[in-house]
Amino acid sequence: PTYPDAIGRRRIGDGWRHVRIEFELKSRTFHDHGHNAEHCDLIVCWEDNWPECPVEVLELKGVIATLGKIPTPLLRRTPGVI
Repeated sequence: PTYPDAIGRRRIGDGWRHVRIEFELKSRTFHDHGHNAEHCDLIVCWEDNWPECPVEVLELKGVIATLGKIPTPLLRRTPGVI
């Protein structure tokens, strides 16, 4: 297996910055696997169970929970697709 799992890009001002991403089911697994926080910019996980995590965490469970709260007119829809 490789580390990190992916390299993404994040828009910063007028430019783009590379972001080193690790995917885990739970954020604490990053620590349990012995990964070095200095080599990762973002952990994408289902559940953030590591409050003292030194790396930015994107918890998908929380993101998905907010999707039903977005007013329908703000969602982009593709014509002909349900």
